[in-house]
Amino acid sequence: MKIVIDARMWNETGIGRYIRNLVLGLEKLDTKNEYYLLLLPDEFENLDLGQNFHKVLADFNWYTIKEQFRLSQLLNKLSPDLFHSPNINFPVFYTGKMLVTIHDLIMLKTYEKMSVKRYIKIVLLNITLQLLRKSTVKIITVSNFVKDEIISKLKLKSSKVTVVYNSIDFDNSRASFPSDNERYLIYVGNTYGHKNVRFLIESIKQINRKLIIVGKEDASVIKLKDLVNKLGVDHLVVFKGYVDDTELGTLYSNAFAFVFPTVDEGFGLPGLEAMSYRCPVVCTEIKVLQEIYKDGALFFKQNNVADLIEKLQSLEDIDNRDKLIKKGIEVLKQYESNSFIKETLKVYYELVSYN
Repeated sequence: MKIVIDARMWNETGIGRYIRNLVLGLEKLDTKNEYYLLLLPDEFENLDLGQNFHKVLADFNWYTIKEQFRLSQLLNKLSPDLFHSPNINFPVFYTGKMLVTIHDLIMLKTYEKMSVKRYIKIVLLNITLQLLRKSTVKIITVSNFVKDEIISKLKLKSSKVTVVYNSIDFDNSRASFPSDNERYLIYVGNTYGHKNVRFLIESIKQINRKLIIVGKEDASVIKLKDLVNKLGVDHLVVFKGYVDDTELGTLYSNAFAFVFPTVDEGFGLPGLEAMSYRCPVVCTEIKVLQEIYKDGALFFKQNNVADLIEKLQSLEDIDNRDKLIKKGIEVLKQYESNSFIKETLKVYYELVSYN
């Protein structure tokens, strides 16, 4: 097969990690098929992969009108058996066989006051997503929760959507929770409205622990910094900004717990990442996280400070803490890279063989 993968988001968080896991996993497991990666200039120059991986310069940004025309032109020129779009910015004018990964439908919802620009985006996106009904298109999503949402929202047949769980890098030799920890809480990820980090900041005085927030600074972070100053909790809340994987691992390993107050997710990779560093996970009791984390996390009722505090206090007991960490390690085994790649390849073959 000749497969084209849109890898322009290679260096992004979230979808970038998905793309990296996908491509590097395919490189290890598949030497048979030919892969063509659409890349921005930096990755086009620097990325070095196996002989069956070919780099294609695609020097245009995502979510633009230019992207729509240039993607279709490139794909028509390459004439692949299959095109894999790892995000919803698929080319609407392309008529070939296409696999689209939908990580969640959060982009169609609003958790804060909606601007006119945001409203127009949602309307256009709803129209665009209807094109996924074409017989030449198949969808991969990352949880049964999101699959149900997609089927309901887009009125699709269940067979149109396949669940392939994300993979998580996991080194079983990583150090256990150190005894000289600073006993801080950690949150990792973006701070958009649905992540509900505001609730965590507003609760931090009652929780009475230091909170470290890790993630790239943007407009939502600036608003939260203003909130921290307004509440007078700047001595308890630290914004670390972006950190590299080494520093992130250290922060996870030394934390008392990873707290995930989110009210909507597609998969919830940061919680699994925390588990991989033996960092206990305490998260909101929502359906998707219960599906993904199973018994490897403690769940608290949404926006319930007392319940959150109770769950955190239970981790003061060393036995409770160790049991949760061990359960987290068992959960991680269900998201191994080989399974993720094999299941994705299976979808590739099914779509290409479909007439």
